[in-house]
Amino acid sequence: MDDRSPSDPDDLPEELISLVKPELEPGERLLWASRAGSGSPSSLAEPSLWAWVWFLGFLTVSLGSFVGIPILASLRQEGGEGLLLVIGILCGVICCFFVVGHLSIFLAKRSERRKIDGQIYALTDRRAVIWLPGSKSSVSVHTFQRGTIKGTDLHRVQYPDGSGDVLLRNTYQQPSGFLGIAEVRRVEELVRRFLVVPGPGTSPDIEST
Repeated sequence: MDDRSPSDPDDLPEELISLVKPELEPGERLLWASRAGSGSPSSLAEPSLWAWVWFLGFLTVSLGSFVGIPILASLRQEGGEGLLLVIGILCGVICCFFVVGHLSIFLAKRSERRKIDGQIYALTDRRAVIWLPGSKSSVSVHTFQRGTIKGTDLHRVQYPDGSGDVLLRNTYQQPSGFLGIAEVRRVEELVRRFLVVPGPGTSPDIEST
């Protein structure tokens, strides 16, 4: 287990401290707080540079083929127009698949961002707390008390930059945990250190405000 000290609350953004501190009980210590989306926005991959290079190459060939058809026709090159037409159509179809795929990724990312937008997370030495924005400016506060988080359910999803998700329970149960946060490994260590202890195995308490 990591023996480093937990995060210093003085390093947290003032807006988060002002929101979280009224929720704390006497003697309860704030370890960490964050807004959703402070880490990697999505696990969906962005098209690589080489993918864009291939796209531009196919697009150039497709456009060039259609431009070359009337030129060959004017030169009366038999058979050349048909070949260029086939090449142009094939390259155009490949470009269309790329555009549709990229658009699907963009829409999925926007949907994921909307799903977690406005969520706020806090971790204390007694519990994990998730604020979910509701309708008409209401807020739902979900509390995971010490002993209600099972070690077998707790796991993290980590991206190359060190950010990701810390899932406190099965993903089909919402909220499932801290999504899109920075320093995901450190947060998981804090949860294991302070909250994952032998408990009755009951579901986390949920309170709404």
